[in-house]
Amino acid sequence: MSEAATSGPDFASSNRPAASQQQTSDENSPNPGTQRFKFRRVLSVDPFAQHGYPRLATHMGNTVGAAIYRRFVSANARILLYRQAEITWLEHELNHLEELYQDEKHLRHRVGELKAAPAGSNGALLWAKVKELDDALSKYNYTLLQQKRLYELPKADDLSVKELYNFVHREESGGRWLDHPEDTIWEVDDQGRQLQKDLVLLSGGFHNRDAFTRFLAGPLLEAFHSIYKRFREPDDDMGNYSYSDTVLSRIVKAIVVLLSSLLPTCSIVALYFITSPTWRIIFIVLFSAVFSLCLSIFTSARHAEIFAASLALASVQAVFVGTSFSNTNPP
Repeated sequence: MSEAATSGPDFASSNRPAASQQQTSDENSPNPGTQRFKFRRVLSVDPFAQHGYPRLATHMGNTVGAAIYRRFVSANARILLYRQAEITWLEHELNHLEELYQDEKHLRHRVGELKAAPAGSNGALLWAKVKELDDALSKYNYTLLQQKRLYELPKADDLSVKELYNFVHREESGGRWLDHPEDTIWEVDDQGRQLQKDLVLLSGGFHNRDAFTRFLAGPLLEAFHSIYKRFREPDDDMGNYSYSDTVLSRIVKAIVVLLSSLLPTCSIVALYFITSPTWRIIFIVLFSAVFSLCLSIFTSARHAEIFAASLALASVQAVFVGTSFSNTNPP
């Protein structure tokens, strides 16, 4: 007796259209006249995402440093001002009603009298005004706290905004597709600086770090790219040059680790060879200033942390100088 073998659907074959069917001929055609550089990301844009906001959303969701949105500081401030003015009027009206009904002490002493007041009575009018003020305050307080959280978001740097601007308006994707005023969100000037001053970064991009990292990923990398592109062809058919975030992060980490090891050691070596007490004190003052400056440039330390680290280094140097004095001038 033979048993018929049944086979399920072929899951290896996909019914999804090929990527070439989703992309237009303009997207596949190279543009040798425009050469750009970008950072290599972990995930690329989904080729099946439709052109426009769907593809932009996929790019912003999958690319580190591309989740850039407006905070709308002026619009939010306007709403806060309107609600603040509304609450001011409601508070004034409530105070006026309480003064108007001041002879009815039970309305001020027992909340139950207010809640159970018959419709149209003084207590009902007073309680309605209290509830109206409560609703307005709830909306105002929520908006105020949300505004505080918005101001805590990191500001988007110019290079990240420029990268997103190039992705939105690149010629390989059909050029400028956003209509006015939507095209002003990520607009940049001729120098690549963002025109909107309230753009925030949600994904913690590579450029939103200490001053040295921003310099390395910005002006220094652009200067390197202007020379590098003369000796090497683009990394893809669209004229892009890719620089790895991981490599840049390792370079920054190596420089910071090297400086953190050399700076304290160099100060001790210098103090060892400086024999004049006056010049030793001058060196401690100058080196402490240089050390604080390096902390502010190469790290994201706060002011209090920089102050504490500089004080600790100065203390170590003072102990070394005091020990040297005691050894050179025995009692």
